Amino acid sequence: VYAMAAKDLDNDGLPELIIGGNLSRAKPETGIYMGSYGWVLQNLNAGNFNALWPLESGLVVNGEIRSFHWADKLLLIGKNNDQLQAFELFKPEF
Repeated sequence: VYAMAAKDLDNDGLPELIIGGNLSRAKPETGIYMGSYGWVLQNLNAGNFNALWPLESGLVVNGEIRSFHWADKLLLIGKNNDQLQAFELFKPEF
């Protein structure tokens, strides 16, 4: 995990967590770490989260995620050696 952001996506007063990472330039003996498209963790209550699959949350990001920033209703995603990507604020149907 290289990036994390929090925002209440389902208007229940509890912030969901959005996490992302990946690493393509690792040592040959360890291989690459490119198994994530970003994750939305639904906040169920204090300390309990439900990980949503990308198809459930609508968040599917290819590449090495390095930062998340909120700009009004857009989630801006900074990626390593890549273009900035933006997602409209989605409201997962939990």
